[in-house]
Amino acid sequence: MPVNFDFNDLYAFRALMEYGSFRLAAESICLSQSALSRRIEKLETALGNRLFDRTTRRVTLTLYGQNFAERSEQLLAHVETVLADISRGQQGAHRAGDGGDSAFRRLLLYAGNNPQLSGALSPGAHPVD
Repeated sequence: MPVNFDFNDLYAFRALMEYGSFRLAAESICLSQSALSRRIEKLETALGNRLFDRTTRRVTLTLYGQNFAERSEQLLAHVETVLADISRGQQGAHRAGDGGDSAFRRLLLYAGNNPQLSGALSPGAHPVD
């Protein structure tokens, strides 16, 4: 079942992870502390796990939060690269190569571990326009 979140939740997570403080993180992404808190709570609820341990002075990642941080950074980096490519006009299909190509194998592994994703692969030795 897909998790209900948006990318702003991930940016809120990133800010809180980096600053370790709701006040500083909220300021860095131009949100109120309560709006940031709601975003983090929404993300934690959607994931079914706490991402942060909170005290009155500091916010630290839980073990689950540490694992999520690594994966969410990879996702955000990929999304930011795709958006930058599109803004430069580099859109369309990308060719991965044959079955011996490690990028192609990683793509297949990633797709197998993330059934909520969809896409299309077409065989052939010629780039797709």
